[in-house]
Amino acid sequence: MTDSEMLAMIRALLPDTYSESKDWRGGNVTERIMWLKFMVESKTEEVDRLIDILNDGRIKSQAAEIERLRSYISAQADRIQAQAAEIERLRDDLKKEIEEKLDAISTLDAWFDRRKLAHDSLDQAVVDAASGYLRTSRCGGMKQKDSDLVLAVIQNMARLSVFADLFARSTLAELTGAKP
Repeated sequence: MTDSEMLAMIRALLPDTYSESKDWRGGNVTERIMWLKFMVESKTEEVDRLIDILNDGRIKSQAAEIERLRSYISAQADRIQAQAAEIERLRDDLKKEIEEKLDAISTLDAWFDRRKLAHDSLDQAVVDAASGYLRTSRCGGMKQKDSDLVLAVIQNMARLSVFADLFARSTLAELTGAKP
């Protein structure tokens, strides 16, 4: 059950038309619960006085009904207060989950930023270094065909951001303390 569904159910139990009191009409769910509790407490002495009058034998059935209603109202107020506490707990859980998701999004954003920066600078540096090394190797006797194949593989890896990806992963692992 979602928060909005639970709030709608609680509001249905506490309609605006329940009381003409401006405190009731202007109050939120928690304030209405507190208003009900205050009304029960403030009417306790009056109900006790009426019960004493009724106990003389004139209207015992009405006194029992009043007591039953007082118990019912008290039980409803306690139930609503428990539901309000549950709503508050659910809000706290939702807030925690949102914070965790925002942290995860922040981590992904940092990873993509590092990957983009690395792709812009690191990949070309790797290609340039490999090209220089391969030129030196050709001078040392490496065949042109083999050198061109190795260079093509390295250029494709750079185009696919393999080097930038490895750099971003190792940097992110270093920041979070995890193994790359």
